[in-house]
Amino acid sequence: MLATNQLYFVQSADLVIFMSEGRVAESGPYPKLMAAGAQFATMMKEVQIQEDEEKTPITAPNGEVARNTTTETAVESDKVCDL
Repeated sequence: MLATNQLYFVQSADLVIFMSEGRVAESGPYPKLMAAGAQFATMMKEVQIQEDEEKTPITAPNGEVARNTTTETAVESDKVCDL
């Protein structure tokens, strides 16, 4: 048994128990929960979109490219700076 909020572990689990508001909302194998398209699948898709956005490079008007990291990044005029 593993209780985690590290979602990259979830795909390899034999059984996923998804809790919402302190109660079991869904349970089953990862592929079944993803195919059901309910709360668990929605959350996993949102997390994936967030991770993809963090990996998207930002290009400043002068052509310089910066990678997003866990800190926020802003592009102002011709400079790339961390906030």
